[in-house]
Amino acid sequence: PGLGVAREWVKLHGEGSVLWVGRPEGIERGMAEKAGLPYRSVSSAALRRSASLRNLALPWALGRGIRQALQWIRAEAPVAVLLTGGYVGLPLGLAAAWNGTPLVLLEPNAVPGLANRLVKPWAKRWCRAYPAGQADAKSGVTGTPCRFASLPSRAESKRVLGFDPGKRTLL
Repeated sequence: PGLGVAREWVKLHGEGSVLWVGRPEGIERGMAEKAGLPYRSVSSAALRRSASLRNLALPWALGRGIRQALQWIRAEAPVAVLLTGGYVGLPLGLAAAWNGTPLVLLEPNAVPGLANRLVKPWAKRWCRAYPAGQADAKSGVTGTPCRFASLPSRAESKRVLGFDPGKRTLL
C-alpha cells in the first residue's frame, strides 16, 4: 500500500518528493529501486512474542534505528512521515515524533500491527483500511491504497486465469 501512495504523491509533487525507508536487509530496497524511489535504511529488529534471548538486543537495535532515522529526517526535512508499520516502523515513527515531523499511519490490516499501535499516540492521522477498532478524532477509514500501474489489464487477467475473453466474468 505504501508504494501506491508514493506513486500518487510523486504524480502530484514531482520526482524526488518521496524517500523510501526500510531495513538494510529487507525486501523494501528492491521494491523502492524498482519504483525509482531513493532509499534509506534504518536498523530494526523483530520483537519475539515468546521468551527469547534475542529480545535482549531490542533496546540497542531500537536506539540505533532511532538515531539513523533522526539523521535522515533532519537532513531531508520531510513534510510528513507515512508509516505502514513493520519492524522499521517503530524507530521511524518514534524519530518522527521526537523531531516534531507530522506522522501519518496507514494500517492496511483489520487488526493494527504492533508498531502502529505503539506510535499511534504521536500520529497526526491514522488511515485505516477497515472500520474495526476504536475510532477517534484522528482516525478514518480510507481503505487500502493499491498500485494501479501494476495491475494487469482485463484481457490479460482473463487469459492468465483461463477465462473466456468473450464472456462476462463476475468475481
